[in-house]
Amino acid sequence: MVVEVCLAGVCLPYSASADQAQKQVLVLYSTRRDAQIAVIGERELPRILDDGLQEGIDYYSEYIDRARFPDEHYRRAFRQFLRSKYRDLRFDVVIAMQSIALEFVTGSRSELFPDTPVVYFASPPVRKPIPNSAGVTTPLNFADTLTLAADLQPDTERCFVVSGASAGDKEYESLARAQFASLEPRCAVTYLSGLPTIELEKRLSSLPAHSIIYYILVNVDGAGDRFHPLEYLDRIAAVANAPIYSWVDSTMDHGIVGGRLKSQRRETDAIGELALRVLRGERADAIPVSSSDLSVAQVDSRQLRRWGISEARVPAGVLVRFREPTLWDRYKPFVIGASILVLAQTTLIVGLLVQRTRRQQAEARLRSSETELRASYDRIRDLGGRMLKAQEGERSRIARELHDDISQQLALLSIDLELLSGAAEAQPKRMADEALNRV
Repeated sequence: MVVEVCLAGVCLPYSASADQAQKQVLVLYSTRRDAQIAVIGERELPRILDDGLQEGIDYYSEYIDRARFPDEHYRRAFRQFLRSKYRDLRFDVVIAMQSIALEFVTGSRSELFPDTPVVYFASPPVRKPIPNSAGVTTPLNFADTLTLAADLQPDTERCFVVSGASAGDKEYESLARAQFASLEPRCAVTYLSGLPTIELEKRLSSLPAHSIIYYILVNVDGAGDRFHPLEYLDRIAAVANAPIYSWVDSTMDHGIVGGRLKSQRRETDAIGELALRVLRGERADAIPVSSSDLSVAQVDSRQLRRWGISEARVPAGVLVRFREPTLWDRYKPFVIGASILVLAQTTLIVGLLVQRTRRQQAEARLRSSETELRASYDRIRDLGGRMLKAQEGERSRIARELHDDISQQLALLSIDLELLSGAAEAQPKRMADEALNRV
């Protein structure tokens, strides 16, 4: 910590005179830097504040070691670190995330932030009003997760609660005990608190049937070893022979089935909106402390399958996350593209088949027409031949008749005419002779 203070003196932030227009914001987290609430807060809070303020912000954040916070020497060193690092800054608002940060700000306010409004988020309600402050509180809800677990696994008989040995771990465990007391007649609750990790893993790997595990928090185990709470959850999830449930959404995707989980994103959004109101000019004291349920009931579909829990048991309104995508989800663009291609090809093939059928029908009609035409031609040719033959026969008949009948009659007529002509010539001569004789 002394080294951090010395480095802070060398690397001072911008002074207040550098840009008076921008708002100066300090966020104090009650967790280590890699805790999920800090990760989400550092991603979302600067964006919320910067988008909501026309003049922009200078954003700073610090982290309190929860395990070392009870030590007075640590608190004194941390206070000196902040005084040295930010001695030239006057903050427009200080944001305290969770109870430890709020406790530190309250105890050090006169020394570090005497006139600065404080915006805080606290899980247990703040009993004593804090001057010049505005807050969001939400009760920690451990019991509703057990209710959800009973819906998913109605045959549950035992619940084994896992928590650590640090002061913060024990604080959360005491809250859980108070809430679980009313549920114990329906489910036997066993607290595996402050055990050495090796012993805890041995216990969790051989739990009796019809058991579940409830993970509260482990920063320090019974042997005094320190852990990241989520890494510790990963470790016990790998050896546990029963489903695990929890109370905060940072534990999702770390081996738990689910629960009614406090949403750290909603927590961040709520504190960001409240800080904006103060930065825009509202008096912190004039804003009433709000209390709301920021939990979201959710389950991990992969863990449901792992433990043979039917998804049909998931109550209505519970968010089901991490569903394995179906073939349709995975290959939707390809399926649509292939379907369009197949449909186009099918349409083309059907069109070609229809065209071929029509062509075949046209060819059949053409062949039928050709056959009919050929038959008609043959009939016509036969008729023509018969007509020619009949004509020739008629001509022959006429010729015979002309030759045998009319020709003979003409010949006789010609003879008769010749005879008649000779008789006509002889008649006048005879008449003349007769006349001469009479003379």
